[in-house]
Amino acid sequence: NKEIYYYKNEGECDFLVRFGGKILAAIQVCWKLDSDNQERELRGLREAMAEFKLDHGTIVTLNQEDTFGNVNVVPFWKWATAKKLE
Repeated sequence: NKEIYYYKNEGECDFLVRFGGKILAAIQVCWKLDSDNQERELRGLREAMAEFKLDHGTIVTLNQEDTFGNVNVVPFWKWATAKKLE
């Protein structure tokens, strides 16, 4: 029963997950996080996190795993098999 939204302001965030009137998660998706897109992906995600007062965010990639402060980068297979949204 969760709702999915797209966020756009100065930056963009691919998915916001809303449940019970509250945004629970901000998620970016990209094939690969690299020097060409890292700043853009993080900026949009962190903007959405600040707007909705989220403690952490997630970037889903094909197969990368990393952490940038309060942003977790996870491969799709791991994200898709998780029991809860992070």
